[in-house]
Amino acid sequence: MPNQDSDKKSNSPKDIRKQKPAYILTDEGMKKLKEVFNKLFDSDQPSKAKLHGVVNLDKSTIDKILNPHKKKGVNEDSLNRFFEKLEEHCLDKNKDITKFRVKIDYKSVNRETKNFTNQGKNINEKTPILVNNKDNSIAINKELLNKYLLSLNCCEQKKQFQNKTNSQVGFFIIQADTKVSSWLRCVLEQKIGGFKTATKIPIKLGYAERQDFDSNFPQKFKHAMKTADNISIDMLVTTLAELYRQKTVIIYISSNSGFTFEQLKKLSSFYSQLVKKTSHTRKQHKQVNKPIYFILFLIEELKHNINSQNFKNISLLSLNEISHNDVNSWLISMQNQHDSQTLLNIDNGTFKQAKQFSIDPYAAIDDICGCVFKLNEGIEEIQNYWKLEHT
Repeated sequence: MPNQDSDKKSNSPKDIRKQKPAYILTDEGMKKLKEVFNKLFDSDQPSKAKLHGVVNLDKSTIDKILNPHKKKGVNEDSLNRFFEKLEEHCLDKNKDITKFRVKIDYKSVNRETKNFTNQGKNINEKTPILVNNKDNSIAINKELLNKYLLSLNCCEQKKQFQNKTNSQVGFFIIQADTKVSSWLRCVLEQKIGGFKTATKIPIKLGYAERQDFDSNFPQKFKHAMKTADNISIDMLVTTLAELYRQKTVIIYISSNSGFTFEQLKKLSSFYSQLVKKTSHTRKQHKQVNKPIYFILFLIEELKHNINSQNFKNISLLSLNEISHNDVNSWLISMQNQHDSQTLLNIDNGTFKQAKQFSIDPYAAIDDICGCVFKLNEGIEEIQNYWKLEHT
């Protein structure tokens, strides 16, 4: 006799959006956290604004950490980041701090499932966004989805970036959660003339550059310069200026331990030399309307005690939230374009669901990927498209 359930649709892992583990502080963890707060702030209840300035997490994430009784939880990366920034702050103030321990000071909790529905139907019942592979198999067109995602409203950041690059040169610090800073970088790169054919040079600063910046920083460019010989900063500036005569040049600078004030000071001086050296070439490009740019990106967080406003030639581009209005405007834009609306089938139900999205940038993009794009693994299926290109 056939099984009575054989005709029912199975809930395979592909049919259900995977829930990521979330973590909350235990009673022991909250007690330890209050002791840390008393050491740092002379109060066991510092304001969220003050905490945001120290740990650089959005206020909604901080609220979830400080209120474990709500059982909303945060991902482990956010919690570890919270602890690490507090530890750094304690070290700077010569205060001792006991390490937070998993299962003792914090524990996993079932994350509250958002009930994204569309006129009574689960969002996953919408037609998937599909493409035909060469072997006639079907796959989700994630490259197209990423293209849509890069048009998500970051109006303030885009406007500031465009205003600062009117002269086709600029130095920018991308200040955002490490998990979305690469996405914001990709959004801004769309505003750079000649980006597709640009020379892109990613470098990472470490111990050697902290010890002797002037000697060791130029050596980071040896691979891009295709030389085995040691080079000076003056030689580096001259070579980069020559590259810029032909095409857009973009330098991506990161650090394995955050940027110090002294490093920013040196980088600011390096950038000033580049601006001066490329001045004549930029005038020539502008005269013939050549959209050729010279851009420096810092894609790592600053130490908490550094104010980028001390450097007039460096612009800070921060992303602390993606508001419901931003998502709503983006949905309208997607709905009004024939190709995206055909694929995404955005309707009133989609706009209702969007009101439930998080405003935390990473979580908001994850919600879009899961709800609007119907990707079972959310943001994890898209973020490979944000990897830095090497040329």
